[in-house]
Amino acid sequence: MGKSWTGLLIAFQFFTIIPIRKNFPLDDKRLAGAVASLPLVGAFIGGVGSLILWFLHTFTDLSSLFMSLLFFFSFFVMTGGIHLDGWVDMSDGYFSYRERSRRLEIMKDPRVGTFGVVSLLFLLAFKWVFSYEIIEDLSNDTFLLFALVPFLSRLVMGGILLHSPLAKNEGLAALFQQAASKTIWIYYGIYIFLFVLVITLTSVNLIVPIAFLFVGSVVCFVGFYNFCKRAFGGITGDTLGATVEGTEALLWMIIWLLH
Repeated sequence: MGKSWTGLLIAFQFFTIIPIRKNFPLDDKRLAGAVASLPLVGAFIGGVGSLILWFLHTFTDLSSLFMSLLFFFSFFVMTGGIHLDGWVDMSDGYFSYRERSRRLEIMKDPRVGTFGVVSLLFLLAFKWVFSYEIIEDLSNDTFLLFALVPFLSRLVMGGILLHSPLAKNEGLAALFQQAASKTIWIYYGIYIFLFVLVITLTSVNLIVPIAFLFVGSVVCFVGFYNFCKRAFGGITGDTLGATVEGTEALLWMIIWLLH
């Protein structure tokens, strides 16, 4: 089995709950393949979530409120909440208002603090409201835009992983960054081209919304890069997870504003 293919499977093992019951050697090439595959994992999650929403909207009489809850829940199920855990830990560390070293210690603590709970509630509330109000007036174009959001959020996570300094030389972020190389951007560029090409050929009406989503993704990349560097001295696995959640919230807000 090629190392690029096993890299994709490793990415699914780490970042989804898909039961791939095989132990792969975590050498540099396979880990680099996993980093290169992050947007593909996002595309899969977005595609499945959008397909679930399309099925519910087309073949059931469920209310928009309940459909939005099931759609929202599907993302949590597919990822196992791994990125939400990062959001909670990062919030606990940042809102402690301690020095960097103490913030990193707090993020490693398995206990959840008040700030983590409150920030999680607000994150989930905003994302649910955005999705609910969009789902009240769905179109075929909306399904495609929803599929694009997890793809872009993993693209932002991958970009920050490749370019940001490490807050500590241990953990998941260090494992993947030390194996990755800047040439992974070539893969990301190919994914972007193909993904945008397929969507725009499907509907020319999506060109402007896609442009806004890409601008939002760049804003998230720059914002989280500077935030992590200033607040923690670099990235950790938790801040990468928080990047995914924060980026998705902003991108869903953009779709909500455009809708």
